[in-house]
Amino acid sequence: EIMPSLVGSEMCIRDRYRARHLYSECHIKREYLFEKRRIIELTKFSFWNLLADLGHLVRTQGINILTNLFFSTNGNAALGIANRVASQSSSLTNSLSNALSPAIISYEGRSETKKALEISLLSPKIGIILMLYFSVPLITEIDYILKLWLNNVPKGTSVLCISIITMFIIEKTTLGLEILLQAKGKIAKAQTTIAISYSCLLYTSDAADDRISV
Repeated sequence: EIMPSLVGSEMCIRDRYRARHLYSECHIKREYLFEKRRIIELTKFSFWNLLADLGHLVRTQGINILTNLFFSTNGNAALGIANRVASQSSSLTNSLSNALSPAIISYEGRSETKKALEISLLSPKIGIILMLYFSVPLITEIDYILKLWLNNVPKGTSVLCISIITMFIIEKTTLGLEILLQAKGKIAKAQTTIAISYSCLLYTSDAADDRISV
């Protein structure tokens, strides 16, 4: 654990040193630290991102809460396996997002919005194709794959795997547009929509609980 931390620290120091000497934009201007307009802009930007992150937290933890309420330990095991399978199937599209992000931000920074928009519209198409390339065979043979992987497959694991993979595919429809909005700084409406849609899981859980109680 110590060695990776040391290597990571050394890389951060090296990159900071190179950026400081190669790019004038990387120099810290002291007057910016106390400029009211910049402080307000950064605070707003951080707030909207935090709001969306809280919505994502509600979604992920809400699923765990629902699983604990209605499906006990077997449900927890099935959910853990489903999350692992789905995350592996979407790893390639996450790499695609990391690769395209600098290009979109760079074009937008140079006021070449048309090129940035073209990449943003192309990236979800490629992302969905990549997801389907791995997900369709996985979904069609999910029961066989789970039996090869596990001796005792928890009940409902295949259904959860298919549901979470489908959710990931739907999320990839906005893959590049999210990056473009981040680059433009116009994220208030988008992040609020994300937070509200994710938080709706709480209302779903309450409704399900009331129905079961009745």
